[in-house]
Amino acid sequence: MRLALTFATAALLALCSCSTISHTCEYTNVDTKVVSVTVADMTVQPQRIEHTSNWKWKPFNTVSVSHETEKATGELLKEIGADVLVEPQYTVKRRGLFRGGSVTVSGYPATYHNFRPMTEADAITISTLDGQMRCGGAIINTSAPIGGKKESKPGFVRTFMKKVKNIF
Repeated sequence: MRLALTFATAALLALCSCSTISHTCEYTNVDTKVVSVTVADMTVQPQRIEHTSNWKWKPFNTVSVSHETEKATGELLKEIGADVLVEPQYTVKRRGLFRGGSVTVSGYPATYHNFRPMTEADAITISTLDGQMRCGGAIINTSAPIGGKKESKPGFVRTFMKKVKNIF
């Protein structure tokens, strides 16, 4: 009886412990890009505004000037209700080694409106204006074949940005 029970247990374990995996297909990743460009109009206020943000010295924390300038810009935009600050200028004052400092930011607040998918007319306008309201050379060719350009090895920034995009 013991021998039969041992054989039955061994047979049961042999049947349950191993399984066969079969694949019905193999696949390959295909690199594709889907691009959806959105454009918007921007309204810039004509008067320059400014905001001052102070910081105090803390014995165990270091103060980053770039963090304080970003904080001052964010406070200004929140106070005014704007989306972006055009031509920001920063004035950083340090009061001393153990006294803190201040950052004054000034610029022209602007808001975005009229978000829409990019049309061919938008693409032509963007490609022909060079920032000084003069016509430049057109850089967007709508009749060019897709995928005909051979790219060189990407640099560090492109590789890093590609990895970040793949994470999200």
